[in-house]
Order: sequence, then structure tokens, then C-alpha cells
Amino acid sequence: MLKKNILRYLSKKYYHIKHAIITVPTNFFHLQIEGILDACKASGLDIEEEEVIKIEKRANEKLGREINGGIILDEPSAAALYFLDAIKGIKPDAFDRLKKGNNLHMLIYDHGGGTLDVSVIKVENIEDKGFLINVLANKGNNKIGGDSIDLVLMNDLLKKCKLQYPKFEKDLISSTYNKLLMKRYKEEWSAEIWSNILRVRGNWKKIAEQAKEDLSTKDNTSINVDLSDIFILDKKNIDHLKDFNITISRSTFEDLIGEIIKESEYVIKGAIELANISYDKIDFIIHTGRSSIIPAIKNRVTTIFPHISENQVILHEERLKICVAKGAVMYALPRNKNKNKVFIVDEGKKLPHSYGIDKPDEDTGTSLVYDEIIKIGTKYPTDNPITKHFNKDDIEGNKLRLNFYQNSGKHKSFENNRDINKIGDVSIPISEDKPECVLKFEINKNRKLAITANDKEIKIRPPKLDENEEWM
Repeated sequence: MLKKNILRYLSKKYYHIKHAIITVPTNFFHLQIEGILDACKASGLDIEEEEVIKIEKRANEKLGREINGGIILDEPSAAALYFLDAIKGIKPDAFDRLKKGNNLHMLIYDHGGGTLDVSVIKVENIEDKGFLINVLANKGNNKIGGDSIDLVLMNDLLKKCKLQYPKFEKDLISSTYNKLLMKRYKEEWSAEIWSNILRVRGNWKKIAEQAKEDLSTKDNTSINVDLSDIFILDKKNIDHLKDFNITISRSTFEDLIGEIIKESEYVIKGAIELANISYDKIDFIIHTGRSSIIPAIKNRVTTIFPHISENQVILHEERLKICVAKGAVMYALPRNKNKNKVFIVDEGKKLPHSYGIDKPDEDTGTSLVYDEIIKIGTKYPTDNPITKHFNKDDIEGNKLRLNFYQNSGKHKSFENNRDINKIGDVSIPISEDKPECVLKFEINKNRKLAITANDKEIKIRPPKLDENEEWM
């Protein structure tokens, strides 16, 4: 669809779109990367495996460093490419330092609509050959983006509306998708009712989003909700009622999103720890997501780095929507012409999470713990396969069944661990004559995970939609 829209936009000229650069959130895991690459192939886009090798070889010979050429680019890396020019204009003495052989360190804080991504990046000067961007660490959270902030505020408004109108069925708006779908089938809703509920929910979401934007620049905001968005199914006897009106203050809003702000600090500190540098090494904080417009979020980020002055914090509201896209263009330029002198160094690319399976806890013998296979911070592409051996004690019947997880933290317990997320499972047939299995894991330049079992490629089956998953 995206490719079709682009071609439609360029319909008055002769274009043949064959290549693409795909920017992704930092914390995207294997199945998400694989899905994007599969979509590229299905739409006729070349994922450039052969061309990438040629590009990297030329750049490596020229620079004497391992340069990344994959089509998958982390969004913070793209933003760093774009904002190098902004830093040059705002703080020219920083570039003087680069020319003298000193490095710059940037914290890229990308708090977008769906995710929070944080990267620690080192910029190096290589004489007249250009600049190198070395990604020291990536850390992300796919659950605390701007949409999550909207939902927190929306659910608080729903509760307050319920207090004023006890017959208001707020669960029709706040329920998870699975629960709402079950209710639809059980009560045999018509297509009209279903469509109306979706419309009303969309209205409440927009109201919350607008209130969030207002409170980013104002101390308080007034909210009005029409009765038709409150009494969705039963609209009898509402003529004498009044719409729902309420005023929300910025302080109330900031209290509501306190946990999200706290979680963002956790992500930043995790990135600094993974980069293995001290906090005072950071020279610039670059904001690239629109959630940073919220004063409480921007202020919390700044307080973590007390040595950073105001002119070392870059937040250009007009550039937040374009910086990643323009950075991707800059990344693409060297593929056909060597005009761009900014390169992304490959040896600094580290996994922002680990991959592993579950296993019985040796201490308790009953509960499960996370068994790490690929360590967090592993550099990719991997030079050699990472192997894991399983014997007959691990095999049930004639199959080896494993659950795969992503862990963006260090703790191995599943209990109350926000860093561990299931990404899928596998069921591998095992020969009775040879009841053992050797799994091999490799990660390529596009961060795609390739798994073989006894030298045969296997696929991870994604998990079913979680019944408790938030419905955006």
C-alpha cells in the first residue's frame, strides 16, 4: 500500500521504485524485522543483500572501518544523521572539537506515538573522509509511546464520566479488543452498533489526545463530551441530561502519566549502562519524538544529566515529524553516489535486548526462569553461529517444544518483570534414532534472526493476541 501511494504521488513522472530504507523502533525484535523484510519482498522491493556487500566493501576499504549497509535502520540512528547539521548551526564549537580529534556523544530520545527508543551515539571525525556515527547502545520500550499516554488520560476521563452518569457503559470503550468482540457475539450486536462503538471510542481517544496537546502548552484545559458519545446503546430519556464537562490541570495530567515518565527514565539509564559510559560524557540530548513536547517528559530527561545546559538540549517541534525520514535519505545517499560523508559504523551495533527460552528454576524446581541464549549487547552481524544443545531429557515424545522470549533487562525471573516479553514458540520434530537437537542462531546486518535445528531452518510462531493487550 505504501509503495502504491508513493507511485500514485509520483504518477506525473517516470519512476521505478526498487529500493527502500526502512526505519524501525530500537526495540523491534526478530519477528517484526522479518515481517518488514517479507513485506519488502512481496511489494517487489530489493532487500539488497548482494548490493549491501558491495557497498560495505567499498566503504570499508576507503575508511578502514566496518560500515553498516543494511536496509533496516534504527530510527534514533536516522535522527542522529539528520541532527548533525543542526548541532553544527547551534553549537559550531562542537564541530571544532571534532576536527581536533575529539568525539561527541549524543543521547537520542525518541518518544514517539507508539514507542520510546533511546540511543547513545558517538560521533567521530575521520579527517577529510567524513564523520562516523557509532551506535554504542540502544534501549527501547514498545509500550509507553504517545498512544499509551492518550489511553491513560482517556481512562481517567471515562472514570470521571461514570461518576456523573452511573449508567454510562465505559467498558464498551475501555475493554480490550478480545473482550469487546466476545461481548459483540454474545449480545448479537448489529453491524451498525459495532460501527457506532468504534466511532465513539475513536472520539474519546481524540478528545484525550487533544487534551494532552493542550496541556503541553497550557496550565489547564476544558473538555466537553457530547451525550451521544456517553449513552452509546441506550439513548432513552437523555433529553434532560447535560453533556459531560470537566477541566483538567497540567499537574493532574502529570500525576496520571507518572509511571510512564518513571519508565522513560529507566530506559535512559539502561541505555547509558549498556553503552558503558558515564552520564557526564553526554554532550547533547536530541529529542525526536512528539511526546517530548510534554514539559514533564522533557524536564525528566534533562534532570538525569545535570551538566547539560539548555543549548545542549535540541528539541525543534517543526522537525520532529521529518528528522527520521530525512536521516534515512542521508543514509541512503552513499549507495549510488559517494556524496554523503556521514557513515554508520557497524562494530558499534549491539542488540538492545537478549533472546532466550524458559527453563525450570534450579532453586525451586517448580517455577520457570529466563534462560539467556543470545546476550543483551551482542554485536551484530554475528561472526559465528551461537549454539544451544538439547538432549533427550529436554524432548517430550518426538518433539522439542520451546518458548522464545526477548529480555531488555538483566533479571531472569518472569515474576513482575516488565523487561521480558514472549515473541513466540517452536515445535521441532526429533528423530527417535537420534533424540537430540542442536540449535544455531545467527543475526544479520538487518537484525534478522536466523535459527536452524540440526542444520534445518525453523520459524518462530508468533504468539496469539494477548487477551489483556491494550487496544489502541
